[in-house]
Amino acid sequence: MGSEIVRASDDTPNAMASRYFETMLRMVFGVMPGGPILTEAFFDARARREAAQFQSHMKLSVECLEDRVEELQAAIRDFQARAEERARDQEAQDVAWNYTTEAVQEAIKERREMLAHAQAALLDVRISVASHARVQRRLHEIEPRDVLALYAVSRTYERVFNGRQYRDQEEMRTAFVTQIGARDALQSAGCIRFTPGPSLISGVGNPVMTPERLVITDFGDLVLQVLAGFIKKRELPFTIPGREHVDGERPHDEAVQRIADVAPLRETLSAIVLKHPREHLRFQASCWWPGEKDQSGSVVFLPPRARGLTRISIDGISREEAETLFVCSPKPAGELPQFGQPFEDVVVERGKTDGTETWFASISGPHDVLRVLADDLDIRWF
Repeated sequence: MGSEIVRASDDTPNAMASRYFETMLRMVFGVMPGGPILTEAFFDARARREAAQFQSHMKLSVECLEDRVEELQAAIRDFQARAEERARDQEAQDVAWNYTTEAVQEAIKERREMLAHAQAALLDVRISVASHARVQRRLHEIEPRDVLALYAVSRTYERVFNGRQYRDQEEMRTAFVTQIGARDALQSAGCIRFTPGPSLISGVGNPVMTPERLVITDFGDLVLQVLAGFIKKRELPFTIPGREHVDGERPHDEAVQRIADVAPLRETLSAIVLKHPREHLRFQASCWWPGEKDQSGSVVFLPPRARGLTRISIDGISREEAETLFVCSPKPAGELPQFGQPFEDVVVERGKTDGTETWFASISGPHDVLRVLADDLDIRWF
């Protein structure tokens, strides 16, 4: 592998770290051939500013970098080969033709756009052609607004809706989908189903009827995967329960800039997110702290604190992935405040998961900043 010297016109730690990752990304995507060798000035300047251990850590990171870049380049080549194979597949071409035929006959512009996004998703080789065909056959039953409703239901957080706290999230989702008028359409299309709640016994020994619980089906999850591009380009016509904005949040553009200031944090996390199941990532909102209980002893979930400490966590990753995230913003000296307490920095911690060979990483920062990052990368609220 070739080499390229990274020269610093600005020797601030953030500027140097940013150039380091920009070089890595250019290597991966073919703009700049070869791999970087960081100058001794880089290590010395950063070590003076942060800690003596930074130098040894960065050297280790560079040693890991070549293997990591080769892995990413191999993944890109593999995806390209599989995408080209998909494009030549006769069944995939037939599904594409079915979408085209339906779109030509469709009178509603928004539905034509939805069909175009579904057709474009055929190149997503993570989804089988049979699964694409399954969605194509049934998409005529679902309106664009129903797709947005399904997405909103899938992204609800906790169990409070319209000022009422429900027994669990599934019960709250039932109330939400009923109120926005999408229940019948999503149920008939097979995107959601309802299960009876747990049996309760009254004080006199009689059974008590409990509300239904909404469950998103495997087909519903598949629809969301196929139409992810369509959903991302739409503004939701309703507020997702649990994700309401709270007083004191900084403007969206300011939150985006705060993320951009932390080296290439978003780009690095985005590359890792693509390789792992959604279940491995979670955004822990700051309403968990301090927490109270009502008269019945049930936990009351407080609204998030705009500037309170919250966290994005990812597990089941490799050591190289954890180190790549960590170098974006190493943890400062001293302990972090308690969850939900005021905190303005964005810092990364990482470690090895007990009893396994996998690693984890966590990004801590203010709620109003990390919620923007989590929503941008479609990380579930937990």
